[in-house]
Amino acid sequence: MILLKIIQSDTTSVFSAIAKTSQQTADNTALGPYDFWTILIAVLALSVSAASFYIAKKTLESQQKTEKNTSRLSKESVVKVLEHVFESAYVNYVRSCVILHKLKKSEYRSYPSRDQVSYMKLPLEYVIMDGCNELSEAKLIGLVKLQSSMASYNERLAYRFGVFENAQLPVDIKSREANRLHVESVFMMVLVDKTMKQINDYVDLEAPSPRTLAVTKRRSKELIQDAQPDTAQIKVEDVDKNLLLKAVECLYDSNGWKDGVEALIKNNISVMSGQNKRSEDFVLMIPF
Repeated sequence: MILLKIIQSDTTSVFSAIAKTSQQTADNTALGPYDFWTILIAVLALSVSAASFYIAKKTLESQQKTEKNTSRLSKESVVKVLEHVFESAYVNYVRSCVILHKLKKSEYRSYPSRDQVSYMKLPLEYVIMDGCNELSEAKLIGLVKLQSSMASYNERLAYRFGVFENAQLPVDIKSREANRLHVESVFMMVLVDKTMKQINDYVDLEAPSPRTLAVTKRRSKELIQDAQPDTAQIKVEDVDKNLLLKAVECLYDSNGWKDGVEALIKNNISVMSGQNKRSEDFVLMIPF
């Protein structure tokens, strides 16, 4: 009996000791306030690292995709984009003919609306110089010159239309700026044409390109289709031939294209002096 009590007493002491030791261990390993913030910061840092890795991975994939796409940009692709620039330059040329004619007819007592400025701005973003491995240094320089000339042309538009609408300026200044607008519009059309030929390795940059002629004919027909019948203020036979000279030289073809293009240009000037199918003036003139 005595022995049993001794054993029970020892057992109780052992369990008490174990319980006390466990409690001390638990107290020592419990998280304090600083431990909580340390773990939180570590988790946040891990999350930021994971997000940064994901963003870097996506950025690299995007760059590789861009490089892959731009490396496929061929010389032919650049020329096709420049065809759209030539279309804009051609329409600007026709519009400048109408503006010059209407200003003279009104004796500069009216002026073209400011909407014409936005219509006549050439699309600089269409001049692509990056991502084409087929372009030589000389061709890239040609594109740089074209883009610079386009930017200068766009900048001078606002100034010239400001001159037209200023009732206090003398007629000779307005006449000078109207003629300059026309000449520069012709120049831009010729420059785009020559740049296209240079990229396509034409030996004779003065000779017309079949592609340029095709673009001119297509755009001319689109203008005619968009015109409101019987609204033209300028008859085809009344179109001043002096306005056509340089443009026809640019588009001249020894196989007989010259006469066809000349007729289209005259027709375009005539229809653009009137209204489109939405009954809006192609070139709205505002009287003083």
